Amino acid sequence: SDSQYRLELENKQLCDTIKELEENEKDLVAEVELLANEKYEAEIKCRSIAEDKDQLRRDLDQRIKNQADNEDECIELHEQLELTLREHTEFQEETKTAQEAHEREISALRADLEKARKENKAIEERAALSYGAQKQQALQNEID
Repeated sequence: SDSQYRLELENKQLCDTIKELEENEKDLVAEVELLANEKYEAEIKCRSIAEDKDQLRRDLDQRIKNQADNEDECIELHEQLELTLREHTEFQEETKTAQEAHEREISALRADLEKARKENKAIEERAALSYGAQKQQALQNEID
């Protein structure tokens, strides 16, 4: 009986241990399922983050390209501005040179005109004197 009692007690302990192990197994299975779900959600989140990272990389690459294009365009516009300024300066210098040449030419033409007027006046005076001398000669001839 004592041995039977011990066997029953041992049997009860084993049954209690089996129940406890079954409950622990259920808890472990639930924990494993929870961890599997968390892993699945983490993998989805990881893929989403990877996709976001890839999109951000593409956006950054595009911005870098746009900035480089803008810098290139800015350099080109600056070079065009410098060229236009040089051309404008050259045009101003050419215009100034041409204006100075025209002013010299006008001044020379005015001097030539003044000289021609004086010569014309002198010729007219000589012609008038010559005409007067001829008339006087003719009168003198008539008197003689």
